[in-house]
Amino acid sequence: MKSFLGRIPIDAATVTPSVPSHKATAVGSPEDFENSWRSKFLKIPVLILGIVQAVLTLLIIILEIASLAVFNYQPTGAGIWCSISFVIAAILTIMLGKYI
Repeated sequence: MKSFLGRIPIDAATVTPSVPSHKATAVGSPEDFENSWRSKFLKIPVLILGIVQAVLTLLIIILEIASLAVFNYQPTGAGIWCSISFVIAAILTIMLGKYI
């Protein structure tokens, strides 16, 4: 069966699909999986984000201490005790970027 697409004759029996066929692959060892995701994991952006997070958290703590010293109101120190979770997250993010 031949048809004309524009001026080029196309034979339906000789057309090959452009999509590659999916072949069943065997599951590799856990070491292969570990090495495959580690090779694709970008360490530099994680380190940069962890350092930025640590610097901003330190800035929040410093500004909260300064506001407690300057203003005379009922202080709660929320900038200090709320930043504890961010300090932990920043440390873990930097460790992730350095050691993995």
